[in-house]
Amino acid sequence: MTRQVALILGLAAAIIFSPIAGGALACDKVFSIYYVTDYRPYSGQDDNGDLSGFDNALVQAVIRAMGCDYEMVTLPWKRGLSYAEQGKLDIVPYASVTPEREAFARFSIPYRYEKVGMIVRADSRYDINSLEDVVRLGLRIGYYQGTYWGEEFETFREREDAQNYIFPYSNNKQGLQLVLKNRVDLLIGDPAVQLYEARQLGIGSQLRDHAYVLRRSPVHFLASRKTVSASMMKRFNDELRQLMLQPDYQETYGPAALERELIAPPVTE
Repeated sequence: MTRQVALILGLAAAIIFSPIAGGALACDKVFSIYYVTDYRPYSGQDDNGDLSGFDNALVQAVIRAMGCDYEMVTLPWKRGLSYAEQGKLDIVPYASVTPEREAFARFSIPYRYEKVGMIVRADSRYDINSLEDVVRLGLRIGYYQGTYWGEEFETFREREDAQNYIFPYSNNKQGLQLVLKNRVDLLIGDPAVQLYEARQLGIGSQLRDHAYVLRRSPVHFLASRKTVSASMMKRFNDELRQLMLQPDYQETYGPAALERELIAPPVTE
């Protein structure tokens, strides 16, 4: 049994035994939920159009446990955030908290860790202990356009000569091809996602995870303030917390799982 199947079955069981299971939906709202097709194992879509991914399964289980329904919407990442800001999209997973986003969004309790590191060609031997070493070595960084990878990288992007060292791409497949074709020397992002995608494309043996880690921090579900009220967000958090306390959560997310003792207490506003 795959970890994704285990998660879905475990969360489904949790919903079956919840008070609302088997009855009418407890709310009339249909949540629009963002997903991407190339962020596996957290979010993906196969050739038949079927959704996959741990985060997709988790957020769907939360919404159903609330007694609501949902529709899944795929867009480029930057446009997805813009739609949430405009109130055209309700929920965006795998979001970091930033002051800019807090102006238009509410955030769930953290639900897993995100590791921000680098992947490189398997035969590379770059001695990198900070982003300043990228400059020292004259390397080129590829990054997923519109994403946030922490303050260290944001500060690096503000350098006057940043255009000499950083190059955006629009999807993970494109990024992997850039590094394999020596257009860039390394990719910044979540190595688990990038290497998973590389294995699916049959190029996993040509890439590896570099030892340098920029940060490891929690991610959240982002909800549009225009369409998701504070009380609705509290319900979301309550159900999310209950599902995260299920044994399947720790088993499925593995090293990315939030420690049980750190699962947040009820949020009050």
